[in-house]
Amino acid sequence: MAEAVINGRRVVLPDTVSDGDIRRVGGIDSKRNLMRRTREGNFMVSRGSQMQVSDGDVFMDAPARVKGQGRRA
Repeated sequence: MAEAVINGRRVVLPDTVSDGDIRRVGGIDSKRNLMRRTREGNFMVSRGSQMQVSDGDVFMDAPARVKGQGRRA
């Protein structure tokens, strides 16, 4: 078991999880993007993916971006 942070909350996860497991434990809506923060930057987690989780891993959600619905000049 690994202790990770999802949207600022500490949670205990199995060593191998799917994106659905993280969404369920963190209360993240399926319409939002799931991101994993590492030292190298933030990376989007693909739907249906399996991943290894280590102590201290950080996950967060972000709004889904639709092309053409960004900032206006």
